[in-house]
Amino acid sequence: MPPPEDNAAFEEFAQAMHEKYGVAFQAGLALVPIANALFEKPVAEPLSKVLRFLAKIVVNSNGAVLSLVVYGYGNDAMKIVRSMYEGAVMAAYLRAHPEKVD
Repeated sequence: MPPPEDNAAFEEFAQAMHEKYGVAFQAGLALVPIANALFEKPVAEPLSKVLRFLAKIVVNSNGAVLSLVVYGYGNDAMKIVRSMYEGAVMAAYLRAHPEKVD
């Protein structure tokens, strides 16, 4: 566990981030209930199941990105954002080529 003075620095940085980018953080957090409502709807087609799986990964990663960014780990957050982007690209590709789902 880091010494208390290190925790204070993290909290000061987090407070500054919330003051400067609070609207963006709130928007990111607002995605969770929207996504959960969508994920409750049943799907049967293989394409829909795969797209839902990819979307769940992206929504979960969004929370991780917000946590990392607020504490100053933006470079590490970018690694996760890259995988989120790849999930979106894969979803777009599969929507255009549903025969490739298997």
